[in-house]
Amino acid sequence: MQKPRSSLAYKLFGAIGLTALAVVGVMAVLIAGSMRDGFTRYLLREELAMLEPVAADLGTRYDVDRPGWPEFRDDARAWRAYLGSFAPEPPGFAKPPRPSPPEHDGADPDAPPDRHADRPPPPDGDAPRPDGKGKPLRRPPAFGDRILLLDAAGHPLIGRRIEGDVMETLPIVAPDAADGASPLGWVGLVAPGTIPKETDAFYLRSQMRALAMAALIALALSGVGAVLLARGFLVPIRALERGAKRLAGGDYAARIPNTRTDELGQLIEHTNVLARTLEEAELAQRAWVSDTSHELQTPLAVLRANIEAIEDGVRPADARTLGAMAEAVERMSRLVHDLRLLSAWHEAALRPEGRVTDLAAILRAAAVGVEDRFAAAGLVLDRDGAEPLPVRGDPQQLRQVLDNLLENALRYTDRPGRVRLSAWRDGGEARVAVDDTPPAPPAASMAHLFDRFHRGETSRSRAHGGSGLGLAICKAIVEAHGGRIAAELSELGGLRVVMSLPVGAGPGEKRGDRT
Repeated sequence: MQKPRSSLAYKLFGAIGLTALAVVGVMAVLIAGSMRDGFTRYLLREELAMLEPVAADLGTRYDVDRPGWPEFRDDARAWRAYLGSFAPEPPGFAKPPRPSPPEHDGADPDAPPDRHADRPPPPDGDAPRPDGKGKPLRRPPAFGDRILLLDAAGHPLIGRRIEGDVMETLPIVAPDAADGASPLGWVGLVAPGTIPKETDAFYLRSQMRALAMAALIALALSGVGAVLLARGFLVPIRALERGAKRLAGGDYAARIPNTRTDELGQLIEHTNVLARTLEEAELAQRAWVSDTSHELQTPLAVLRANIEAIEDGVRPADARTLGAMAEAVERMSRLVHDLRLLSAWHEAALRPEGRVTDLAAILRAAAVGVEDRFAAAGLVLDRDGAEPLPVRGDPQQLRQVLDNLLENALRYTDRPGRVRLSAWRDGGEARVAVDDTPPAPPAASMAHLFDRFHRGETSRSRAHGGSGLGLAICKAIVEAHGGRIAAELSELGGLRVVMSLPVGAGPGEKRGDRT
């Protein structure tokens, strides 16, 4: 069963959208909590300012012999009456109704009055609903019930504080205390837990609504940004997908339009380079097959013509006819041999041996092997350079390169003429140059001399017996040895081919030494 396809756009949108939602949600919760806490403390400090006279008077009442204001600590009625003398009830705070005196339903009229009868309900007391239904209403604590008297260490002497309540304090100091003196105690005020004034509650609600609106706008903008970002990623990715499909279908001429400069743009550019490389490889393969068949056609035509002439009795099977046929066979043999070498190069089979050899000695041996042929052809062969040139590679393959270069000069140099061999060391490279006298190929064809079956001009044609693969083989062998080969016009008037190879470790020196 085929796995269902999931769109990358949805994944990107989901990842970005969920991240934005989580960030906005966390920020909204933190800001809302901070805003509520800060607003609560702001209101609490406004209320606490009305208790400054209480803190100042308690400082004058402090008795060193009886610390902790025992007259209030042991008598809650006295503490409430004391607070009432300062009238600390802030505006907007409704005083809780005082309970009506109980009726004497058979109770003893001479019993002492309840000392707690005039106390309001506890701060967290519940009041029944007017309709008698549902849960009881939470009654906000009265102002006086939120006032605490603390000792110097902050421990409550009068009143109680629930863990987590917001509280602000005023220090109680002696009237004659110096600046920075330790306080005698503290007057604390606990937040009511609800916003008592309707105007304050309205302000806080408006701020919360503005915060919620800002969170919604931020989410909307994040969604738009997520859509645009997902689309920005998806468009080039889909273009890459279409380009890859065309390449897989064999359309190597396909190119992907690229206007980006980021990593996706680089990926598109690499894909286009891959397509261009595949296209060039396909064209080269077609040219290879076409050129090979064309090169084989000539000697095969010669063989066929001679065989048919012998069969028809037009030409006798004498030495001349058989010699022409043998020459055609030899030409095909050389062509097949050269094709096999190039095939080995493309398959990375030309692996040079990792041993040091003297390139100058190989050059001398190659020159000695062709001296007689050069002399018979009316060509002078000069040789320069007797300094050892240690290189790391295969002596047989390097000898084949030099033989091909000398054979190329022997075939295509006009008689009488001159060929010069030069060898020298240039830094970390060993160089060999083969110069000959005219004719020279056109300058425009210099860059193509090492292509398969390329011939610079008609003077360097098939009439000289070449397969058109000699220089291509030289390039393959030299590059397999980590070197390079190039062609240019010679100062002698003909062609100059220069081969450069890295210097290997010779006698008495370390590999990589440079002179």
